[in-house]
Amino acid sequence: MKAISKKYIYLHEQATLKTLPIYFISFNVLCTKHDDGFIPNEIGLVEWSIEEGISRHLHLFIDGGDIPEGYFREAQDHSNTTHKIPIKDFSEAIGNERNHDGTRNLQAREKTFEKIALDIVKFTEKGRFEIGDG
Repeated sequence: MKAISKKYIYLHEQATLKTLPIYFISFNVLCTKHDDGFIPNEIGLVEWSIEEGISRHLHLFIDGGDIPEGYFREAQDHSNTTHKIPIKDFSEAIGNERNHDGTRNLQAREKTFEKIALDIVKFTEKGRFEIGDG
């Protein structure tokens, strides 16, 4: 009986593994700042399982903000040699809300980025599970 029980558990774990959603996320960047990280401009997220392959995806172009002084050439060269995403005034990018005077609407921009973070959390909620007998 013990051997049958172990075999059942093993087969059950294999079935779970086949259907377990795994998430892959990738970011493209505008440029790498030498002292302060990256300026992102694209997010790609997919849900994948052994059984289904890619089952869902989320793709967003995001406005990374103004290019810091001294980084314009680096950003342009990086774009030209990698992703080819425009480095400014890209109409498909979200997060580029402007005030009437042309300045960035930082409050609207913050809300947009909060929404992006929530969208990522919601997208991955399907893959959450409790460990243990609960």
